[in-house]
Amino acid sequence: MFGAAQIPLGVTNIVFVSTLQELLPVEMVGRVFSAIAGAVSMAGPLGALLGGFLGYMFGSSIVYSLGIWAMLPVSNQWFIDPLLRNIPNPRKMDPVKYGLSRHTALNR
Repeated sequence: MFGAAQIPLGVTNIVFVSTLQELLPVEMVGRVFSAIAGAVSMAGPLGALLGGFLGYMFGSSIVYSLGIWAMLPVSNQWFIDPLLRNIPNPRKMDPVKYGLSRHTALNR
């Protein structure tokens, strides 16, 4: 069940990275992805520490269950928000529609 709960997260990550690669100006791609990688690198050990502590205190099945339930809002957001539900191919996205100014996006 935990593995199945990871599927929407994986799809979200792929769409997010593809969209950023298309919409960001070329000169900003390295900086943005470095910032994302730094944040993820810091969050991983902190999450493992927190998960280990909570698993010790409450048991691993409760921690896994909480993890599954914590991912539910991501799935719900995809089902509720029509803008996300009907997201086009990143190459066909209109930056303005998604809150980005047209002059910051790479024209392709």
